[in-house]
Amino acid sequence: PTKYTYQTIMKSAVLLSLFLGISIWGGLHMFSRNNLQQKAVVQKDRPLQQQSQLSIQPKLPSVPDSKVQGLNNFPVIIHEKLSGLPIVREMSGEITLENLPLVVMSEIPANKTLFLKQTASLLCTYTDGTNIYVQGPSSLNFSEEAGQKKVQILKGNVAGSVAKQPPGKPLLMITQDSMIEVVGTELAVSSNNNTTDLSVSEGIVKMQRKEDGKQVELVAGQCVETTGKKEMQVQKLRTISTSWSEGFDQDIKELWKGGTWFNSEDDKQGVVFLPIMPENNKYQINTIAKWTAGLFQLTPNSHLNLTIKLDSPSFYHVMLNVRSRDFQFNEGCGTFEYQESNFNRIPVGEWRTVSIPIAEFKKTSKSVSNDIGFEFRPGVPPVTDGVVFNLLVNSEKIDQQMWIDKIWVTQEPVLE
Repeated sequence: PTKYTYQTIMKSAVLLSLFLGISIWGGLHMFSRNNLQQKAVVQKDRPLQQQSQLSIQPKLPSVPDSKVQGLNNFPVIIHEKLSGLPIVREMSGEITLENLPLVVMSEIPANKTLFLKQTASLLCTYTDGTNIYVQGPSSLNFSEEAGQKKVQILKGNVAGSVAKQPPGKPLLMITQDSMIEVVGTELAVSSNNNTTDLSVSEGIVKMQRKEDGKQVELVAGQCVETTGKKEMQVQKLRTISTSWSEGFDQDIKELWKGGTWFNSEDDKQGVVFLPIMPENNKYQINTIAKWTAGLFQLTPNSHLNLTIKLDSPSFYHVMLNVRSRDFQFNEGCGTFEYQESNFNRIPVGEWRTVSIPIAEFKKTSKSVSNDIGFEFRPGVPPVTDGVVFNLLVNSEKIDQQMWIDKIWVTQEPVLE
């Protein structure tokens, strides 16, 4: 019995030791986990600056930030670049940087040429809040030298809202034939074929013609155009009408691109036929862009009317390039289209007038699939007081044998 009692006691001691060991290990594990959870809560509740001090990661050098005004006056924070070059804020359409794609929020490299196609637009911003808005077709480049900004406009349409620049270092806009000095103002520039058209809506701007050194100074509400050696005459900004009409009564070479004009067709004085355009293989016609002067101003009641004839009815669309009255970028500016899908409105070989409310135009977007019918496609309409500066009619690569007799704008629908 004594031996049995001794063995029993030893077994009990071993079991008790195991039980105590497991209990102690479990208690230490729970304590450690609770302690880590409490630290995590403290870490989460600490301000961001204190959290970074607790991190085991090495502290990176801070980069100063610059607050600039975003769309709809929403502030956007961007990292300040030491190079003084602009950053891409918004873009749409086909834009390349010397045949390379451009990315939103990337810095535009110095002296690299940007190419914007017909319907493309670009908004870029400097760290001082200066905004540069570009509408295609355009080509330009940016540079900076000793703190002075330079915009080289090879051709196209540019608008600027320029913050006050350092003394003696105005922002320079350089075109084929002129140099424009901007201290701090709002302006728009159009440059094509050795002609520069400048409009100023705020501030003071100096413009010098390269060939003879002649210089003019413009204030808010004034404009000027340089063409060859003609005298530079500063004028008041033109009032843009809410009505507009093109009856194609005479040859269209100076006002339109594409299209073949015919002196008479049926009882019409003059009509235009849409041939294929060699540069893009599309059947189209479009106006010469009037970036600063504008074609017509929109209202909520604007209607675009077309008298057309289709020998082979199918898809066609009308496109409008729209800017704001003050040349500033907003969601209601850019390229807008209307697609005709009800071809029964235009019987084969007959003249018909189509009246399109401006509210039915939708902003073009590559993010929306073409498989969605145009009438069901989401889209932003043009700004109701915007200025149309370019108009295009085409049927893409479909030859419809399309004829146009008249295009005009009214404030109410036109009935046949």
